Amino acid sequence: MRILIVTLSIFLAGIIHSQINFFEEYSGDGNDFGQGIVQLPDSSYVITGASSSFSAFQTDAFLLCLDSLGMYKWSTYFGGEESDWGRRVLYVENEGFYVAGYTNSPPADNFDFYLVKTGLDGIPEWQKNFGGNGWEKVLDAALTSDTGVIMVGETTSNPTFDKDIWIVRTNSLGDTLWTKTIGTQGDDYATSVEPWNDTIFVIAGQLQVQDSAMHKGFVYVVHEDGTFLWMDTIGVSGNYMFNDIFVKDDTLQGVGGHRMDENDDWDTWRLSYLLLPKTVFYDINEHNGGNYIAEGICEYPWDGTRIMPHSRRGDDTYPIGEDLHFAKQNSYMFTINSNTVWVARDRQDELGQIIPTSDGGVIAVGYTSTRINVPSNWVFALKIGPNDAFPWQDEVGPVLPLVGQKEMNLMAGISFYPNPVSDVLTIRSENINGLKGKVSDLSGKLILQFTVFDETKLSMSGLNSGIYLVVLEDENTGATYSERIVKH
Repeated sequence: MRILIVTLSIFLAGIIHSQINFFEEYSGDGNDFGQGIVQLPDSSYVITGASSSFSAFQTDAFLLCLDSLGMYKWSTYFGGEESDWGRRVLYVENEGFYVAGYTNSPPADNFDFYLVKTGLDGIPEWQKNFGGNGWEKVLDAALTSDTGVIMVGETTSNPTFDKDIWIVRTNSLGDTLWTKTIGTQGDDYATSVEPWNDTIFVIAGQLQVQDSAMHKGFVYVVHEDGTFLWMDTIGVSGNYMFNDIFVKDDTLQGVGGHRMDENDDWDTWRLSYLLLPKTVFYDINEHNGGNYIAEGICEYPWDGTRIMPHSRRGDDTYPIGEDLHFAKQNSYMFTINSNTVWVARDRQDELGQIIPTSDGGVIAVGYTSTRINVPSNWVFALKIGPNDAFPWQDEVGPVLPLVGQKEMNLMAGISFYPNPVSDVLTIRSENINGLKGKVSDLSGKLILQFTVFDETKLSMSGLNSGIYLVVLEDENTGATYSERIVKH
């Protein structure tokens, strides 16, 4: 089954609303995973995630820019020898983007938190790793008032190697200002971070409560300077977890899952929590048979309702994997329509993120898991317009590019060797002459600039051991190619 439509309608009811809605999928020749999305002032979108379509053997973090109708504009990628994932993309006006995620490419010790700063064209300017001797993974990130970043997720860098909540705050240059670790004897992690106001942030996830050995929903409030304000655990009987939250005025609304014990199915959990005073306003456990877990929550700006994507595995889903269904709820999170639109493939369908859009609608990004009956993964973008303009389902329509043709033409003829390098790095360009190149260290400091004609040799002997970023650009097309070089 495929879902595809791009519809533009205009209606007049005192105010004219642009009814743009679409479902599009994007892929190259590899496995592609959509994870985060941001809308730009011109109504275009930038998606991040992980893809093996750029280098064919490992996953690279990427940026994919779409126009307001979901059509491809440009894409870039970055990464090292192993797996690099973009989890969230954050836009800094007139400057560029942060990509927050995780990597196990050297010099990472296992997986580390990963933060990349790019220009408006998506070309990396610097990157930083954060982590210990265990595994660290970013699950969400947010901009601070000084255009720094708060990243939240999980770490196993502790004596027991259980998951603990990990929070990292950086300045605009990626330098660490403070970190916090919160953990119990069980697995704990943070899935969401949202601003309450300009300087205070609410973090949510799950935390094990020791007296019951059950996991509860976890809320942690912190000033951007690192001052801890307060925390709470939520849930009565059984296990609870937050997958996503949003904060409006002094109310947190969150969604996730609930189950009584390890043998029970997951049920959707929805909650409204008054931050001032700290109290549960109401919560809803909804049992439907099979696994039903709320994955995301977003205010629907057009009418103030909520859109809640939830994963479903039951009698009404495909037998392999889980489908995504998008429920509409009122402002109190009581269901109006449990299935406005859905993403249903033969295998696993996953949500990355859902956000409101400037036209009064919402847009979700994630990935699907079947390519014409061949198991694979495609990035998807699902745009729901205002006035309940939902995409309808169809079997037709091409998969759109994740890697543009000009990028493919550039990548096809480029080679770097040896890598790692001790003395001389050779760069070959078989198809395009006159490529402009630059070498930077991971802090963004420019080391040298050069031009590639057929074959260029760069002396690396005077550089310190470490990792360097080489970026090539075709000035005629604007296509770029980046490669991480290890200097011994």
